[in-house]
Amino acid sequence: MIMQKTFAIILTATLLLPLPAFAERAPQTMGQDACVRSVWYNVSDVIRVDANLRTNTAIKLGKGERIEQVLLGDSEAFNVEVLSNRNTVSVKPVIASAHSNMTIYTSRRTIAYFDRCRVSGTQR
Repeated sequence: MIMQKTFAIILTATLLLPLPAFAERAPQTMGQDACVRSVWYNVSDVIRVDANLRTNTAIKLGKGERIEQVLLGDSEAFNVEVLSNRNTVSVKPVIASAHSNMTIYTSRRTIAYFDRCRVSGTQR
């Protein structure tokens, strides 16, 4: 009986381990322009940002939200700048196939991102 309970616990833990991998969320298109995308904030999600080499991607936060700080894992692969309105971040990959984590701290919350540079013209 104890052996069956132990097996059941190990099996359950093994099946639940991959679940955090599903926390990545890709923004969805908004209307006619496929370049304009939106994502609902969820504290447990990491938002994926697919950008093209040497092309600016702007991340605009919710109305009334003010960016206090941005941290970037690989600051050599991406140029990141907070715009003067303190509500928008500019992200531009400068190294092909680069990827990095990025965290934006605002007056209201902490938002986790995964930035990656894709080959121009391809979407995944």
